[in-house]
Amino acid sequence: MWSIVEHCEERQRGNPPLRRLWRRGQWAIRPAEGPRHQVRRVALANALALIVFEDAADLADVAVLARQLGTARLADLQEEVLAPIDPAATRPRTTALVTRLARAAWHEDGAGEADADRALYAELVTRLVLQRGERAGTPPPATSRADVLGALHDGHLPSWRRQVAAIAAEPWAGPGADWIALLDPRRDAFALACLRALVDRAQQDAVAQERGAVADHIRRTIARAGVTQREFARLIGTSQSRLSTYVSGSVVPSAAMLVRISQAGDGLRRTTGSG
Repeated sequence: MWSIVEHCEERQRGNPPLRRLWRRGQWAIRPAEGPRHQVRRVALANALALIVFEDAADLADVAVLARQLGTARLADLQEEVLAPIDPAATRPRTTALVTRLARAAWHEDGAGEADADRALYAELVTRLVLQRGERAGTPPPATSRADVLGALHDGHLPSWRRQVAAIAAEPWAGPGADWIALLDPRRDAFALACLRALVDRAQQDAVAQERGAVADHIRRTIARAGVTQREFARLIGTSQSRLSTYVSGSVVPSAAMLVRISQAGDGLRRTTGSG
C-alpha cells in the first residue's frame, strides 16, 4: 500500500502540475502522525495517478485498495482528499477520476480487466456519484437520446450528482427509467451500463432504508407494548430468535406478520393504557 505514495513522488519529477497537486493535497489533509493520515496519503496518491496517467497499474492499485479498505471507505477517502483541491463548481479532478473508473468498469477499453476488478470500479463510481444527503435539483429535461448522452458526456460531477439525486428520489419509476428508455442498447452500451448501475444502486439504497424503517417500527411497537421480546414473540406466535431478526433488520417479516405485530402492539397498549 505504502509503495503507491513512493511511486507517486517518483513520477512528479518532470511533472510540475502533478507535483503542485500533490503538495496542495497533502497540505489540505493536514499532515499528522498515525496510520489514518498515511491511508489518506495513499488514497490521494492513487487518485492523482488515475487522473493524470493512463497506466493500468494504477487501476490494479485501486482494486487492491478497495479490497483492503472496502469500497465505501475508499470512496469516502477519495472524496475527502480530492475535494479541497478541486474547484467546487465543476469538480474537474473528481470528475476525471469517476470517468476513468467508469471506463474501466463498463467501457470496451476496460474489457481486459478481470470481472471482479470491474465490479470494484463500478462500486466506487456509484458510491462517488450517489452521495447521501445530496439534494435533488431539477435536471434538464431529457426528451431524446441526444439529451441523455449530452448530460452524461458533457456533464461533470456536481451535475451528475444532481441528476442521480433525482433518480434516488424516485428509484423505481422516475427519471432513471425514462432516460434508459431513450438510449439505444447497441450504440449506447457504455451510457446504459452507467445509468443502470446508478439506478440499481439507488434501488438498493431505497430497499435498505425500507428495511431499516420496518425494523424501527417493530422496535418501537415492542417498546411501547411494555413487554419483553420473549413475551411479545409468544403473543405473535413466533420464537424470540426469529423476532430478534425482525428487530435487527436482518430479516423482513411478511406483510401478514407485520400486521400481526402491529395488532399485538395496539392490543397491549389498549390493555395497559400506555401510548
